Amino acid sequence: MKKHWLILVAVGLADLLGAIDTTGVNIILPKITSNFNVSVSLSQWVVTAHVLAMVSTLMIAGKVCDLIGAKKTYIFGLILFGLSSLFIGFLNSFYLIIISRVLQGVGTAILYAAPLSIIAHLWKNREKAFSVTAMFFSAGLVVGPVLGGLFANLKISYFEGWHLLFLLNIPIVLAAIIISKFKIPKIEPAQKDKAVDYFGTILMVVGLFMIVLGLTTPSLKIFILPGIISLVVMIITLRFAKFPAFDLKLFKNRNFTSSNIVSFTAMISVSGLSLMNTFFLQERVGFNPFVAGLALLPVPLFMVIFAGIGGFIKNWRLSNFLSITLLFTSLIFLAIIKPELSYFRGLMFAYIIAGAGGGLLITAIFTTVLGSAPKEKSGEASGILNTLQSIGSLMGIAIVSGFIINTFTGYLILASIAAVGIIASLFVNNKERLKNV
Repeated sequence: MKKHWLILVAVGLADLLGAIDTTGVNIILPKITSNFNVSVSLSQWVVTAHVLAMVSTLMIAGKVCDLIGAKKTYIFGLILFGLSSLFIGFLNSFYLIIISRVLQGVGTAILYAAPLSIIAHLWKNREKAFSVTAMFFSAGLVVGPVLGGLFANLKISYFEGWHLLFLLNIPIVLAAIIISKFKIPKIEPAQKDKAVDYFGTILMVVGLFMIVLGLTTPSLKIFILPGIISLVVMIITLRFAKFPAFDLKLFKNRNFTSSNIVSFTAMISVSGLSLMNTFFLQERVGFNPFVAGLALLPVPLFMVIFAGIGGFIKNWRLSNFLSITLLFTSLIFLAIIKPELSYFRGLMFAYIIAGAGGGLLITAIFTTVLGSAPKEKSGEASGILNTLQSIGSLMGIAIVSGFIINTFTGYLILASIAAVGIIASLFVNNKERLKNV
């Protein structure tokens, strides 16, 4: 049992790294902009390069887990993430940092895909296992902005604060590598065939790359359509490929499809809610940036709490339904709250509800999606899940960007999208657990 808890710590550290890196870098981005004296649009590529590389390779990372083994893939991802963090920690060239962020994005893709596959192979009671890793991720959402704020104006000799933020990854990566090396048992490749559908894989990467590029860079929205066309062509070719880039048959399982829809709609709602809240608190309520950040703390704090609670809910339909319904409720609440209403009488409760829904969601989705996929396809399943979540997150930001001022309409649009997730959750059925789960 102790060995298994150490394994959970090892894979949980990946979620911690991902959350801290994403939220912390956003906070220190203005400092990087001023240090290199570049435009804001150019400095945004510190974030965009990472997102492009990560989302474009998530499904490949999942497939590789099945082909060469989840443990081996995970350790490689840790090494890649660690080395790229080390490079950035010592670099003073803006363009070399962008290249390193691409490598870090690939490493992050592996860190998101491999742990899910490891848990799918080693745990029967996955609800509790996923609740622990979800707590690590939620904790990272709390710690990331705080660390980013602390390091933003710090300077020690040669090192700027943002150098130090990336170097902070190194001891966490080393701890994860050591525990993984000695405590995670060898996981044999789940798929014996080593053949790769190169054509389908290239179409998938190119399609995802163009879609993400269009969603993250408003001036390049023209790439979204050819990206979608590329993915459609890929899906058509999958039917004729001997060793497809990913298995379309996974979507024949009602739980797998329904839960992915819940996850996709929830990520649209959550990311849109996050952006809307930032402007709502500062532009309409009148909080300064620091106070606005403190006001949002109930969201990640209650995510930590309810991610743990989610581990005790065994009913897949109930956990999916509760999580997306809580998110829907918080959005409706935010739509009708008046700016003049006291924070403690209104907004705080909406953020608590949103955090509770988000915490339950992580555990529910991971458990249902990985539980409804065959064990030998766990890497592919995690890749599909993480890719849809990432695209959903980007879509949420793109959808509400035109409703920043009209928050009532923005929140209602997000609530209507969450309502689709509520309907999808009703199609989740515990009876579809597979024999090898």
